[in-house]
Amino acid sequence: MGSVPAFAAVLLVVGLMWPRCGFASERLVVGTGGAPWTDVADSTAFLVVTPDSVFLPAVRPGENLASGAVRRGGGIFAVVGLDEEGVEPDSVSVPALAWMIDGDGNTAYNPDEAGMPRGTAVIIDLGGTFAIDRVRVFPRLDSQHQDLFPQAYDLEIAAPTVPLLRFFQYLNERFTALMRATPTLPNERSIIDWPGLRQVSGERVARYLRWETPDDLPWEVAELEVSAAGTSPGGEIASFPMLGTGTSVWGRVLIDGRNPEGLPIILQTRTGPDDEPLHYFVDVGPVRRQVTRAVWENIEQIRDSAGTQGPVVPNPEWSSWQTVVGGTILSPGPNRFIQFRLKLLQPGTTVSQMVFEYATRPIADKLLAEIDPREAEPGQETAFSLAMEMRAVREPFRTDSGFRFLDIATSAQIIDVDSVLVDDVPVVFTQDLTDSGFRLDLWRRVFLDGSFLSLHFRARVFADATRFDVQFTDRRYSTGEPLEEVNQFAAEGDADPFTVGAELEVRLKDSQNTSIVGELVPPTAVITPNDDGINDVLSLPFSLFKLTREAPVFVEIFELSGRPVRRGLARSASGRMIRVWDGTHPSGDLVRPGVYLFRVRVDADAGQVERTGVVGVVY
Repeated sequence: MGSVPAFAAVLLVVGLMWPRCGFASERLVVGTGGAPWTDVADSTAFLVVTPDSVFLPAVRPGENLASGAVRRGGGIFAVVGLDEEGVEPDSVSVPALAWMIDGDGNTAYNPDEAGMPRGTAVIIDLGGTFAIDRVRVFPRLDSQHQDLFPQAYDLEIAAPTVPLLRFFQYLNERFTALMRATPTLPNERSIIDWPGLRQVSGERVARYLRWETPDDLPWEVAELEVSAAGTSPGGEIASFPMLGTGTSVWGRVLIDGRNPEGLPIILQTRTGPDDEPLHYFVDVGPVRRQVTRAVWENIEQIRDSAGTQGPVVPNPEWSSWQTVVGGTILSPGPNRFIQFRLKLLQPGTTVSQMVFEYATRPIADKLLAEIDPREAEPGQETAFSLAMEMRAVREPFRTDSGFRFLDIATSAQIIDVDSVLVDDVPVVFTQDLTDSGFRLDLWRRVFLDGSFLSLHFRARVFADATRFDVQFTDRRYSTGEPLEEVNQFAAEGDADPFTVGAELEVRLKDSQNTSIVGELVPPTAVITPNDDGINDVLSLPFSLFKLTREAPVFVEIFELSGRPVRRGLARSASGRMIRVWDGTHPSGDLVRPGVYLFRVRVDADAGQVERTGVVGVVY
């Protein structure tokens, strides 16, 4: 938990970078060389936060997590005072307890020998949250001690999203039963093994274990082993709003000095003009009042206060959360404040430093954009208009406002860009179509306050809620200085008053109830794989619709008897694609002439969907 107040914005270290083309000129630093992670953290879940880093502890399948608890910052302690009248419960460190988790089966904790009541509860902190798939509890297994196994016990687990830092939190935490034995249904085995025969098998998620036995039976535990399943729940940290300097246009982010693309993380940001991404309200009788976060959190503890906690609503001046893609911050600017939400996905992942680069000279005070129409039939060519409005920077002696380059990022299939108009006047442009959208180079610089742009293009949309994110780019030249490139994303807004809506998202109309897999019509019904360049291969062009995420796509060839010939598997999202079969077995040998079946199958959340057909092979 951070040392700054929960309602405060964090002013991070600001450092000048060497100006280079394509990069912003200043930066905010979290971690090494900047603000400690513990000061930046507003909330955390399932990860370890230190001043220098955030991480998910590394873990191997089958590893005994209990024996490494102390090394990871966890430990073991006893809870005393719960059953004694007038004595407040408290935790105590009993040296002999360490023998329960030291990995040595020849040492044991025996409450009688340690001078502790037999019914004293014991809590183990694994030092991190993990998926577990086995727990074993046993005494020393020599002939002298093997009959001292616990006959009645309760073993419970808990996995709170944040560490329990104070003892009263342990008392209030809700533990769930993992396994138990009672005097009427006692344990009769020296080695207690979960899941065992009577428990439900499967993984559980745990950070804390609580062990408790009755007072009337002697027992000892040489080892309480907790086996790792090899995974852990993803850990997350969300920051306080962080303050840049000037009017910040956020550019890219580096994690430990590199582009975060490909790392086992998810990073999201949102931006705003102040340090309040959320608005807090309290209800005092029939009156609802906006208050600070600190007042809202403590309203029911304030003496003589008649208020109660009311709703918490997003600040409309702040953007929504957007995922960083390719190291680029998509949250709109200029906005002085930025907030991040970082999720670590794999055990052993560590982030020591995060750098947010930004420019202080924006392209414009405000850039708005919206798409029209906001509905389209799946896979059908549709004419779109993208309206954009620019509110220019108004500063004396400034001549560097404006832009010439536009990048439109989308998963839609772009067919062609037909025209670009600036204030209803056509402008000359060049275009570069890519798999992820297109870039335009306008042959006229746009810089006037109130300029209105309209971009007309044709595209096919395959997935519901397809976005068209708009990025403006300005390249600035100064005598004796390297080229500086500034990028600024447009915010969704009512750029064109003559259209309905103010969004950059297109929904599928789907009046014909389109299948997830589109029509499968190969260009030829017969292939002749003889290398003459004519019908040598079977091409299977098809479209995938409505997929909200990548799904397994199988392309299979069968003999008429059902015997498989070739099978291909890939994960694909919505879009247009093509698969090719060259008439061979996996060995490379040509198949015999005849008729063959082909099938495209998608395993989507809604179930399996497939298309089939036949092709002839002749020589």
